Amino acid sequence: MKNKVAVTELEYFRLNSISPDWAKLLEKRKFPFPLSFAWFKWYFALDSPKYCIVGEAYRHNPNYQHKCKRCEEIGWEFGHAFLVRSVDEMDKTVEIFECHWNKCHRFDIIGTTN
Repeated sequence: MKNKVAVTELEYFRLNSISPDWAKLLEKRKFPFPLSFAWFKWYFALDSPKYCIVGEAYRHNPNYQHKCKRCEEIGWEFGHAFLVRSVDEMDKTVEIFECHWNKCHRFDIIGTTN
């Protein structure tokens, strides 16, 4: 068991492990056409703490807003990148989120290491 934990501790989680549904949508590197049905679906999902990229990482639990202010800020950054239709800004925010998640919340996915 200790060997498995040691290997896991070295693993760096990417968005496809942290928020797999959003990772699939974002890998296309293309946003929905503005004001289309798909655009509104993304918009309202990104605006919802429960269904946004960060919310998915917390297993659709919106309470993270009260536990980690940085996660809340990153959630708003994802929404901003979408509204200004900046794939580059979205990619940058994904990198920031991956780094923050791995630094502060990585064991939220794999559980405790006791």
